[in-house]
Amino acid sequence: MGARLKYVTVGGQQDVMITAPEGSINLKAGEYGLSFKILLKHGNLPAHVHLNLGSPETRLALPSPNAQRGRWITMSKRFTRETASNPDDRLMIEVHAAEAPPGARDFFLDDIRIERLN
Repeated sequence: MGARLKYVTVGGQQDVMITAPEGSINLKAGEYGLSFKILLKHGNLPAHVHLNLGSPETRLALPSPNAQRGRWITMSKRFTRETASNPDDRLMIEVHAAEAPPGARDFFLDDIRIERLN
């Protein structure tokens, strides 16, 4: 079983970024689908979950679904890579404080995938 990413805040929060190691992404040019599962335990989700690929830069903002607490929801987005990954390419996940409603919240991210589309 892989590790799940857990996000927890009790009040005021700061921007949060989770960064994979440099070189952990190696994609050829082409069409891809990025997906992950999200589970809301308490509070509300931020307006977006931002996923960025570092080199070449590809920024994706996925609007949060109307999540039912305690139920896994799959989020996905298609994107195009015009050029292949550079040797230092990696995935970064961001939650922006300005997009999160005030108050306590916790949610999990799991099963993060990038798959080439035909």
